[in-house]
Amino acid sequence: AALLVIAIAYPWYSFRSTSRNERQQAEELRRDFMNALAHELRTPLAAMMGYAENLRLGVREEKRDYYLNQILAKGNQMNRMIDDMLSLARLDDAALCLVKEELCINDILREVVNEDDLDPDIAEEDRMYVCADREYLIRILKILLDNAFRYRQEATAVTVKIQADALAIHNTCFPLSDRCLKEIFTFRRNPDGHYSYGLCFAKKAAVKNGLQLKLYNDDDGVTVLLHR
Repeated sequence: AALLVIAIAYPWYSFRSTSRNERQQAEELRRDFMNALAHELRTPLAAMMGYAENLRLGVREEKRDYYLNQILAKGNQMNRMIDDMLSLARLDDAALCLVKEELCINDILREVVNEDDLDPDIAEEDRMYVCADREYLIRILKILLDNAFRYRQEATAVTVKIQADALAIHNTCFPLSDRCLKEIFTFRRNPDGHYSYGLCFAKKAAVKNGLQLKLYNDDDGVTVLLHR
């Protein structure tokens, strides 16, 4: 457990602050990060302990395979959470090295849509080229599309428009409050107790790759804009 804490905390401490205010901000981020990780891991960990206890008490053979599969699934879920949190933390490390190359967002978008079996309405008005890290660009698009589909109104389409210098993803939903719009790209705790870090990651990753990310209300929903 101690090694895990050290490994997780390291990226935050590797940030070299030059002022007292920056050091305080880094410490607040580290504390929020650790609290969030502990909170998010508690639910799958509790489920794993419950399944393990059932196995210890003895169960029928058909139930045994189910509990073992659930333990593996929850373990993988915890591993993904740790990977996501560490990736977010590394984006604040000035020493982070990106492997940038010229990429066509049209092509990357198609890969993401096919891999995740999504069905947005795509309008390609032009081809958009960027110099970015391929892995980070894929993760940005996955996060933006996942949010668009997750929070759309039922039976409505998610639309994607690609121009030479911008990609816009729109979903039909209720407008966001001014407070939500202000905090949408921050690392924050939701009313349900869980933490939101997907859009925070997307924003930081976009900036690291020389891109900008904006989100705003429009006539019938919300649009997120990724542009140079």
